[in-house]
Amino acid sequence: MLNDDFATRLSWLRTDNIYQKSTKHGLILKEVNEEGRAEVHFCTDHNELYSFRLEGNNKFPYLTNQKCADGIILELRQEQWFLHVIEFKKTMKKDIWNKTKVQYEGAVLRMHAIMGILGIEKLDGIYFYSAFRNNDFEPKESTSPVLMRQLERRENLSTTVELREWFDEKITVLSLKDMPLQKIRLDKETGRGMVQLSS
Repeated sequence: MLNDDFATRLSWLRTDNIYQKSTKHGLILKEVNEEGRAEVHFCTDHNELYSFRLEGNNKFPYLTNQKCADGIILELRQEQWFLHVIEFKKTMKKDIWNKTKVQYEGAVLRMHAIMGILGIEKLDGIYFYSAFRNNDFEPKESTSPVLMRQLERRENLSTTVELREWFDEKITVLSLKDMPLQKIRLDKETGRGMVQLSS
């Protein structure tokens, strides 16, 4: 087995838009697509953050799932590793949420491959984020009459997996059960949001 240290292993990865190390104030992840332009600032006072952009069909051609979330962060906090996965959407609704889950799965698979190169054998926590400007899951904002009727009859939530996960903020990704989901409501004008990570 390889016994190289983390810094050496990190140097094996290309830095051209693949990964970035945090500044002393954290990292800003961006969605550069014109239609859904957005950014989220992940703030930390002491922890090291490494962001990875692994989407793209040619980066992991051997995976059957060719989807990937917009942003991935590895966080080193008090000698423990944590994974943060974020997907940007202009409007969140049921069919988009289903696609987002597939993107989360692709991100987790790709990141496990990278973690093998980096020598990270264990994660002490995995967190998922959905960043959006508009939320069609909420009755006050939804433009879908079908969804509004479902939300008005709360008993339907127990039989609708997508809605249950969304409202409970606990999701299943691959074999990972009850993973925390944090919703980030972006500013409707600027598309900006913020997450304060634990120290």
